[in-house]
Amino acid sequence: MKSIKLKLLVVCISLLFSYIFSSHGKLQTGEFVSDGAAEIQGPNLQAKYDALAIAKENAIIQAACTIIPPKSLADDYDFIQQTILNTPQRYITTFAVILEQQIEDILFVKILAKVNLPRLRAKLADFESNRPRISKGKIQPKIMVVIPETHIRTVRRKIPDPAAETEIIRKLLDYGFRVVDQEQIALIRDSDQVKQALRGDDKAAVAIGLEYGADVIIVGEAFSEYLQDLPGNLVSSRARVEARAVKTDTGEIIAAHGFHASGVDGTEFLSGKKALMNAANDMVKYFVKKFATLRTDFILAQIVVSGTNYTQLKTLNSVLEDSPQVAAVQASNLTQGVAKLEVRFRGTIDELGDFIS
Repeated sequence: MKSIKLKLLVVCISLLFSYIFSSHGKLQTGEFVSDGAAEIQGPNLQAKYDALAIAKENAIIQAACTIIPPKSLADDYDFIQQTILNTPQRYITTFAVILEQQIEDILFVKILAKVNLPRLRAKLADFESNRPRISKGKIQPKIMVVIPETHIRTVRRKIPDPAAETEIIRKLLDYGFRVVDQEQIALIRDSDQVKQALRGDDKAAVAIGLEYGADVIIVGEAFSEYLQDLPGNLVSSRARVEARAVKTDTGEIIAAHGFHASGVDGTEFLSGKKALMNAANDMVKYFVKKFATLRTDFILAQIVVSGTNYTQLKTLNSVLEDSPQVAAVQASNLTQGVAKLEVRFRGTIDELGDFIS
């Protein structure tokens, strides 16, 4: 375990941000010095690319800390990761490498990055004004959304890229919820287990949600149907989205509803999509209000493990799972010696740090 370098990015506790970035300094308005590291496996160019990507993310996080309190940044880390850090080119205007050093098989870089603070401030302000308020020390549940779609006219047609499901996921992310990736959902959307859940089998719904680490699974169906042709070569359609939300720890149905909406566009297919999106918008507003009571008292942390291998990662995962203080552990794939573990821990951040060390 000594060869494993741990860095904790804590979503609900602000203290660790000062720990992670204690060596980084702000030089002047919009300019930040930040570090990145990556394991060398093959050409050094790939390792440098990966290390620079991490350094850019760290520069953006430092910039965000000058705009909003670190505690708010910690609470909203999933949102920051999914909507800002994944597109660093939108926020970093220029950067220069000021240090590049290889220690054994790890490449370290230090950069001076210039961050577009007005653009970052606008993005953070937009989220802050629209997200539901989170109680101190609590985290949002992780949501899985599975809503197959059918367009009805003379024959029923399954829609491969469901608009309602996509819209609900997008809105949940905007509200600050954690969600299961839609690419994973696509692999099971037409499975027998999902069909059982759609027929009202809550045990099947719970099993699906637990498999993907979800606290709540939203499962249902969506239908769109041609309504009429309109002047100006336009077409109108009508849609209905029906779904229920089930807690995976108890099997309790915490919300169930159906919403109708209309849509107008140049083709029947596109008008049906718009109708589904409009109905999904009403649906997600209803669900978000119901989810306000679902926050947990666990802290949520991300452990970033670098310079490791599969055996060491498996050992760390087993140690965490065996602890009575750990409610759940979810690990990402090991890529170039780096992996992330999402940990739900009952206790303080200091206790988690002591436990890992």
